[in-house]
Amino acid sequence: MEARTFAPGPALADVVECFWVGRWDLRGQEPHRMEILSDPCVNIAVEEGRSRVVGVSTRLFRRELAGEGFVRAVKLRAGAGRAVIPDGPIARFSDRMIPLGEVFDDAAAIERRILGPADDREALLIMERWLTERIGDERDPRIGVAVRAVRHIAENPEVVSATQVAAAAGMTIRPLQRLFRDHVGASPKWVIRRHRLQEAAVRLARPWPPSWATPTTPTSRATSRSRRGARPRSSPGWSGNRAASSTSHMTR
Repeated sequence: MEARTFAPGPALADVVECFWVGRWDLRGQEPHRMEILSDPCVNIAVEEGRSRVVGVSTRLFRRELAGEGFVRAVKLRAGAGRAVIPDGPIARFSDRMIPLGEVFDDAAAIERRILGPADDREALLIMERWLTERIGDERDPRIGVAVRAVRHIAENPEVVSATQVAAAAGMTIRPLQRLFRDHVGASPKWVIRRHRLQEAAVRLARPWPPSWATPTTPTSRATSRSRRGARPRSSPGWSGNRAASSTSHMTR
């Protein structure tokens, strides 16, 4: 089995966390069962016979892989789902996998275009262009607020309550809860718990005692979440639509 991720270009960096590809060849072997403590992100996965929109999984995500196959996908930033799927709250996708054709009118055509090329980078560039056309240049400012609210939770381990997030965002609890329902797909309380649980999982996965010869900070999570370097903490009352930075992107 193989998994690779690709960073988006600058135009989509505020909406896309990463593009990713998974491949497996288990012919003649027992099926492999995956269990993932996933991020609060929406994924759009293109796979022969089962292309889908995967909502936020509030439970342990499970899937069994068998035979041979591959999937090409995009992981949207937590809070950015409505940039691509603007109609209705993102919470309607939570704990569900919706066939692509039920969400996008051009699903059949885009599936053929993304699965056709032999080269993953070529295919993901097609997906990137499709997303760019769908999203356009304008962003609902609430998307940026939602993305930064989740980022604030992820980057500040001392955040343990929705009240702290609301204060940082310059709003009260009820508007924050509506924002998370509409744009994240899970409650602020759940998102806080998930990030703190992921952090605990990373600590448990570290060797003990730590090796002083090498850094103890992990470069990746077993839970599938990439660990980025710390950014400056957000100030109260976020405004505007600050784009997230990207260290590399696909060759164009």
